[in-house]
Amino acid sequence: MLSNLLLVSWIAGLLVPALATTLFFKSIDWTKQLDGPTWDFTKSWASNMTAAGTILSYSVLLSCIAPNAALYFFSRPSYLSIGAIALGLSVLAPLAFNVMSRILETWVPDSASPIAFLLSAGITVWGLTLQLFIGGCLVWELYKLNTLPQWAALALLAFVLLLSILVVWYAILTAADTLREETPPVVGARAHLQAELQAPQPTTWHLL
Repeated sequence: MLSNLLLVSWIAGLLVPALATTLFFKSIDWTKQLDGPTWDFTKSWASNMTAAGTILSYSVLLSCIAPNAALYFFSRPSYLSIGAIALGLSVLAPLAFNVMSRILETWVPDSASPIAFLLSAGITVWGLTLQLFIGGCLVWELYKLNTLPQWAALALLAFVLLLSILVVWYAILTAADTLREETPPVVGARAHLQAELQAPQPTTWHLL
């Protein structure tokens, strides 16, 4: 069960760079230089959701499920470990971007930043979807322990599944917008020439 959970969430994360590249290849600026990411709590929606989901999962385990309860999917330590993995994936995404962009500079120097960004975005969504699936498992645990009625458990599971699909699609759109080729503003001939002579500055971006 654990391997399936990790595999499905990994596939969900992999869909972000794969579909962003496939669907928006022509509009992506593959020479765009990106600076290191910043974690803006007002804009880093995926990372914030993963952190909030981890806290909520821990709260359910500690307050709603008895320590000696026989759980259906995983043991209590396993739930805590998987939650830590999900949170770690989102937190490590900025480090992954820095490492991958540095390595890719040797092989594809012009496209190192966009490729590293797409891969790190996939890692972030991997962590988020893993956390959402953990939440779905905990909903079913509450149902099995007669803490949650069946209709509520099924409704919450449907919501988790729909939210996971929407998260992947929204991440694809966000990644494509971040890498979209920018249209230079209309300026005078002298200012335009000066802008062309200046070296392009790396763009700062927010964690998904």
